[in-house]
Amino acid sequence: EELNPQIQGTNISIKAMSEKALEMDMVYSPYLNGGYTYSKDRSGSSFGSSLPLEETGTHQWELSLMKKTSPDMQFSTGYSSLSGDFKLSEPAEISKDNTTDHFKGYEARPFVRVEQSLLRDYRSGLTQSGIDKSKALVKAGQYRSFFQKQQILLSARSAYWALSLARQVVSFRKASLARTLKLLEWTRKQLSLDLM
Repeated sequence: EELNPQIQGTNISIKAMSEKALEMDMVYSPYLNGGYTYSKDRSGSSFGSSLPLEETGTHQWELSLMKKTSPDMQFSTGYSSLSGDFKLSEPAEISKDNTTDHFKGYEARPFVRVEQSLLRDYRSGLTQSGIDKSKALVKAGQYRSFFQKQQILLSARSAYWALSLARQVVSFRKASLARTLKLLEWTRKQLSLDLM
């Protein structure tokens, strides 16, 4: 059984499917999320800005740890940072006798978020039904693989019993042929002695 490559493949398939079912629950496992954005804008003053901008460069990144809980909630905590480099098209007065045509700005903040879906995934219906559907498909695949394994074993047993029966039939026919040949020889002797 362990040497049959079809059974080995089926056993591997069954094991993989059972691990796939465990993967479905990972939707509720915590995960790390991160992102980085860089932009450079040379279009001039942006909407709502009173400064005569020539060029703006920004770097923004965010790192967070997220976890979804079963009743439609998602918790996340992390840190975000934004830095901007602003180049003005003409010097701007900052204070009396102090002007600049270039400055930088920074913003860094930790955060904690709690998200609650009110309608989209009410009582985790979409999420849980998707998980349940996937688990049912995996279970059906496992049963199909178990059935294929049983078919392979049944086919092997059937071939073994057919071979065993064929050996018995051959043995019986050999014995029958030997008896028939002895009977034929005895009949010939009887005929040659004219006893029949």
